[in-house]
Amino acid sequence: SRPRCEGVVLARALIAAGGVDLTVTVVTDAQAALFMPSISAVVIGADAIDGHGVVNKVGSYLLALAAKAQRVPVYALATSSKLRATPSDLLSPDDDGTGSGGSNCLHFSEEKEAEEVTVMWPAGDDGGLTVRNVYFERTPPELITAIVTEDGVESFSQLMEAGALAARRQAY
Repeated sequence: SRPRCEGVVLARALIAAGGVDLTVTVVTDAQAALFMPSISAVVIGADAIDGHGVVNKVGSYLLALAAKAQRVPVYALATSSKLRATPSDLLSPDDDGTGSGGSNCLHFSEEKEAEEVTVMWPAGDDGGLTVRNVYFERTPPELITAIVTEDGVESFSQLMEAGALAARRQAY
């Protein structure tokens, strides 16, 4: 993830950990659809999981859409502490800050400085340009094959079944 290179850090940690036959290839978000036919699964993190989907860094939703188009499974990895019975405080299911009532919504507190994006731009007049630097987005449940926690692998619907999520949360 930009700008702090979390994907590269994770890839290096996976390789260093060893013990598993794992091939890690890092590509930019813009290349994800191009490489989709050559991979067996997409793995994303989760800053929160609630009944509206998986909240993770921007790019996860587009990655999941590309995976669905190529019939590649998408797994969200998280500790059980990331499970929420109510919508995540990172994203609201009702308000995207534009008044549109969109379902992939953000709080403005999760929008960071434009300079993180523009720091490498060539010098020039940026008058009239607006730069958005949103960190989180929600990937809807229908794009997630399964959720992987320390307790195992479950489909999104199994995890969200009546009372299952609340019971799991009480354990943590």
